[in-house]
Amino acid sequence: MNNILPKFIYGTAWKDPETKKLTLDALQKGFRAIDTANQRKYYNESDVGTGLKEFLNSSLIKRDELFIQTKFTYAHGQNDIKPYSEHDSLSRQVIDSFTSSLQHLNIEYIDSYLLHAPFSAGKITDEDLEVWSSMESLVRKGHIKYLGISNINSRQLSELCKKVIIQPKFVQNFSLTYTAWDEDTRILCKAKDILYQGYGLLKAKIHGKPPLLFSDLAEKYGKTIPQLIYCFCQQLGMICLTGTSNPIHMEQTLSVEDFKIDEVDMLKLTAICR
Repeated sequence: MNNILPKFIYGTAWKDPETKKLTLDALQKGFRAIDTANQRKYYNESDVGTGLKEFLNSSLIKRDELFIQTKFTYAHGQNDIKPYSEHDSLSRQVIDSFTSSLQHLNIEYIDSYLLHAPFSAGKITDEDLEVWSSMESLVRKGHIKYLGISNINSRQLSELCKKVIIQPKFVQNFSLTYTAWDEDTRILCKAKDILYQGYGLLKAKIHGKPPLLFSDLAEKYGKTIPQLIYCFCQQLGMICLTGTSNPIHMEQTLSVEDFKIDEVDMLKLTAICR
């Protein structure tokens, strides 16, 4: 298994019917991390696997040079096409969903396996602990390298960390300006050595509009607004997810490492989110 911890992850939600093509485009443009889920409602994990297989068969890149992340999703987050029987135990559902993911993705192990969201919005439940325990068993068997969870608040994350044996390595959250880029959760992640993955980053708005400061600073640094946002978020300590379907934007996203936002401008950008 690899030790790659990505700076960018290509997200494959809402990509039908272009999932296979866009997965392949992203890999060919230089992305080395792919995010998906075994949730047919919003993802086509099987087509992600087809794109991944075509890329590996046609390039010099090897499987262990890639970071592949997928998720277990509870039945209430699925549509009618589920990767398990919802009448089975949750432990069984995790095993069946994971096995299905390996088949969809044409790979032998998963780098990062996430619980797509806690069972309820208010707390960590017995259901979450049963699912996590089953996920832990897959880590012990060598089928998964890292565990994580998405769509979780700081209170739930703190509770989860107290109750599980294998701690989450990743948190993946919707990160917006009105929550100061999910500051509470990011602070907790840093304290617990958890890597924070942010998605929805380009929806950054104040009162429904992108802050003018974004435009001014993008011009100052000679970058696009998305490039500025991604660089800002990386300097905050995030791993950034992007789901662009534009190959040019894919290249632009991966090129943000050629500049750095200075400390004064970082403080200005942080201040608009408070």
